[in-house]
Amino acid sequence: MSELSKGRLAAGIGGVLLILSLFLSWYGLKIPDSLAQLSGVTGIDTSVSGWTALGPGDLFLFLVGLIAIFPAVIELFGLEIELPIPLGTAVIGATGLGLLYVVFRLIDPPGPSSAIGIKYGIIVAVVGGVVAAVGGWLIMQEDESVVSADAPLAPMPPAPPVPPAV
Repeated sequence: MSELSKGRLAAGIGGVLLILSLFLSWYGLKIPDSLAQLSGVTGIDTSVSGWTALGPGDLFLFLVGLIAIFPAVIELFGLEIELPIPLGTAVIGATGLGLLYVVFRLIDPPGPSSAIGIKYGIIVAVVGGVVAAVGGWLIMQEDESVVSADAPLAPMPPAPPVPPAV
């Protein structure tokens, strides 16, 4: 096992935050104080987690979190895996789509928006997505510097011939 690079560490932490956020409260029902006092009922938990509120979106965000964690797992266990696209690009693409989805759910909560309040879980999801995306960007920078430091410089191709002036 080796020490994690900054990019892989950030992406892994962001992915874990994103997955953990799904178990936290994302939305809650706004009950006016006057109604709660009138009914005499207090202490009712009206919040729902990301798993409950998002429908199939919870599986999408879980997958995004796994994609963000993947580079850290690869580096920790010293695995050599060939991918069709660079790892940093995959992390940035997945977390970018995940962030768009979370921001959409932040702006447009399920149900009547006047009766639904935002809870801390969705904020944790935004933070996790941003941290994972930054980690993906750092992975791209780290991988680019490794390739450019190891690869020999290719010679410049010859210049094309200049057409004669007429």
